[in-house]
Amino acid sequence: MKLRLMTMWGIVAFTLLSGAAPIHSQSPVQGAPSEKAGSEPIVVAVRIVRESDGRVLAESPSGLSVEIGKPLDRERVAESLRALYKTGDYADLKAVVTPVTDGIRLDLVARENLFFNLVRLEGLAPPPTEASAAAAMQIGLGQTYRKQIVDEALERLRETLREEGLYQAEASAEALPHADTHQMDIVVHVKPGPRAHVSGIQLKNDTAYKDANILSRFKMKPGQDITSARLQRGIERVRKFLAKRGHLSSRVTIRRGDYDAAKNAVPIFLEATQGPRVEV
Repeated sequence: MKLRLMTMWGIVAFTLLSGAAPIHSQSPVQGAPSEKAGSEPIVVAVRIVRESDGRVLAESPSGLSVEIGKPLDRERVAESLRALYKTGDYADLKAVVTPVTDGIRLDLVARENLFFNLVRLEGLAPPPTEASAAAAMQIGLGQTYRKQIVDEALERLRETLREEGLYQAEASAEALPHADTHQMDIVVHVKPGPRAHVSGIQLKNDTAYKDANILSRFKMKPGQDITSARLQRGIERVRKFLAKRGHLSSRVTIRRGDYDAAKNAVPIFLEATQGPRVEV
């Protein structure tokens, strides 16, 4: 941590952490008492102020080295900034001193840290389940809240919804802060839309068996809704069919084609390779 002292037109600003935004000058209050050369002004008020909107988070906060009614002490200001930083509740701390009647007011300006408390999804049409959707978002409870984290989590959720055939799904997040506990709840609103269906199945059959044998085990047909579980079960049935016939190293894969938004449909490309037969 770095402590820097700046004086601007009667404003004394201490900055904790490098890279903080510059402090703009403020006009001193008319009638503020002049100080004797070499003396420090008296601290008459101490506040914790939120950087983003100037909201006062605490008046005369306890546990700080700075004392009201005493001359301003630069070392105590630095200690107070470090004490707030160590709580983990604040970041980008700086101190701004403003002349007021009978002395100065010390504002400890900070970006307030909030921590993810819960993630709740509303409007979801399983699959995916709420638990698997929340897991896909990868938001760690207790992690420091950042909007970028939520935005990235929403994109991961949208990808999961697409995997479940919900190509038209919309997802947005509502942040509900609890300033008293420094916690943030996230409510995710999902509009799933209709689930996409299979437009057609194209088989690349590299086995000794007829296409009909492979497709009958895959079981998915054009018009059926797409879900990841349904596709996976089809793959496993084809693998089991080949394994029973001694093709223990068979390979069965699927690939989805481009989504047709007008038809809300996706083609499925199925490939089956039997591999060598193993005699047991």
